[in-house]
This record gives sequence, C-alpha cells and structure tokens, in this order.
Amino acid sequence: MKPSLPEAESLFNLLSEIDNNNIYSNYGPLSRRLQEEYSKYLDVAVDHIVPIVNATLAIQGALQILDQKEWVLPDYTFSATAHAALGANKSISLCDVDRQSMKMKVPDELERRHYGALPVMPFGAPIIFEEWNGFNSLVIDAAASLGAPYPKFSTMPRDSMVVFSLHATKVLGAGEGALVICENASHAKKLRAWSNFGFDGSRISNIAGTNAKMSEYSCAVAFSSILNLQTEKVQWESALELIRKAEFPAHLRTAVDDYMGFRPYWIIQTADSKKKIELSAYLSANGVESRSWWSSRISDMPAFSRLKKLHLTENAKFLAETQLGLPLWKGISENEISLISSLLSDFYSD
Repeated sequence: MKPSLPEAESLFNLLSEIDNNNIYSNYGPLSRRLQEEYSKYLDVAVDHIVPIVNATLAIQGALQILDQKEWVLPDYTFSATAHAALGANKSISLCDVDRQSMKMKVPDELERRHYGALPVMPFGAPIIFEEWNGFNSLVIDAAASLGAPYPKFSTMPRDSMVVFSLHATKVLGAGEGALVICENASHAKKLRAWSNFGFDGSRISNIAGTNAKMSEYSCAVAFSSILNLQTEKVQWESALELIRKAEFPAHLRTAVDDYMGFRPYWIIQTADSKKKIELSAYLSANGVESRSWWSSRISDMPAFSRLKKLHLTENAKFLAETQLGLPLWKGISENEISLISSLLSDFYSD
C-alpha cells in the first residue's frame, strides 16, 4: 500500500481556521463541519454522527454504552475488533465465517435475542442490516467500508451503531480517526460523553468514559479528504477496474473483486497455506510485496486464547492460512497491475 492523504497545501486554510478559532479539540467547529459533510454524504442526521480518535476506541465506546453483556464476533478479523470488545469488558463468543463472503456465520441454534452482534465487513464489504436481524444489539465494524454503497441508515435496528475508520490505510483517510453512525441521537450524545471523560454538559463525569475525542487537526485532514471525494472515488475505481480486467488464474479471485464502490484491497485466495507461502516468496523474489492481512484466527492469538468459541471455526482457519493481499494504491498503473498478474500466471503455469 502507498497511503495518500490530503497534501499540506490543501490544509493551510483549515489549519489557519483552527488557529483563528483557538479551539483545538473538544468537538470544536471543524468537528461539527466534518459531521455536517458526512451527514450529506451518508444521508444521515448530523446529530447521529460522532467523530472518534480511532476505530478501535470507537468500537469499544459503542459496546460500552450499550447495556448488552454477551456479544458474538467473527474469529476471522483484524485483532482490533477483539481488543475493542475486551476493552469494553464484554463477554465474547467467537463464530466462524462464511468461506465465500468472509462475513460472520452465526450458528442456526444460537438464540440471537440473548446476544449482541459485532460483525465485521471484511475488506470493504457493503453493510446489510437485515443479515443481523434478531440480535438484541448491533455494532458493525465497517472500518474499511466507507467507500461502499451506504445502507439506508434510517432503517438501522434498535440499539445499533456502525463504525467507519479514517485511518491512513483506508479510503477518505485522516491518518487516524473514525466516525460512528448511531441509530438514535441519544446514543450519539452518550457516546460523545463517553469519549470526553463522561462529561455531559458539565465537568462532572456522569458515566464511565475515557479521552477518545478526535482533535481539530485530525478533523481538518478528514474534512479535506471528504471534500476531495469525487477525485478519490475515481482514482480507486480506476485501479479496481484494472484488477477486474487483469488476466490471471480465476481461482485466485475472491468476493472482494465484486464489491460495489471503492476500497484499497486486492485480496486473492490460494489453495492452502503451503501454496500461499510459496507464492508470497515468488512474488517477493520478483520485487512484489504481499501481505497476509489477517494471518491468524483471533482464537489462535495468545491475547485472546481464553475466549470461547460457539463452534469450530474451520473456515476462519482456512482463510487465515490461504488469503493474500496484493499491492494496490491510488494511481497504480496498468503496467504494474499487468506485471503482478503475469507473475501470478507464471507461478501457476509451472
């Protein structure tokens, strides 16, 4: 990846505005303008949006302000999801994922009404609220899905939130940052208080909280990114179209190729762990980096070894051992995509 954020020149007026306002944090004017801009982009009420310093703390805060104690989350995801749930002091059960969609696969026998769901939208997958019907609460880790077609947020289930990441490696990045879309303004107000030491209209901590506010400087970068939405959208869509047109073995393609919208991922599927290791080494020997994005199940990491699994998570194990991320960035050329595709074809022709 080659992360690319707004250039310094585009930030000058916003940084000067911060100095003139003499407000640098605590949900200042630029934070409000960021909410207003995303309110228009996502078609959601402005008082339902909360900027947070990063997506991990955003998920933790969302879980903490909801009363639900028992939560299910996928065993195939980035470790930040599990860290957030642990940080919120929730009881966690791990589920397997679907091998094709990579989304959480909830056991049919699970009584959803007793649980909250923390599903992950893998590699920029679109959000479909109906997939999680029946759960008592819902927090969607949509860290990479800000460029996907957005759902109708007015149909969000009761006690639900969606977390988008503004990390430098995501689309519309701010370096660090996150946006939480809340089902109602009351939850948004409580989350905002949680992120500011539990303060709600006074300097008295009315609820347990922390310091998770997004500074005005981060808001300036995020605001500049969303103002540049159309240019960034075209850049990513052009890169993704090159991948769709590229000629390489069809069995390597994953559902990520078919997602609508734009995202910063080229994920391929190998047959087994041995083949992935061999392919990664072959690419590296030819000057092409690759990465196992989620190289281990959550349940296999020492930090989460005590978490319970509701069933065997064999699909999660398979995907962690076999999926590989290939180079992709805004402005990647057709020649670069062709080189990578040729290497994939050459490797499998031997």
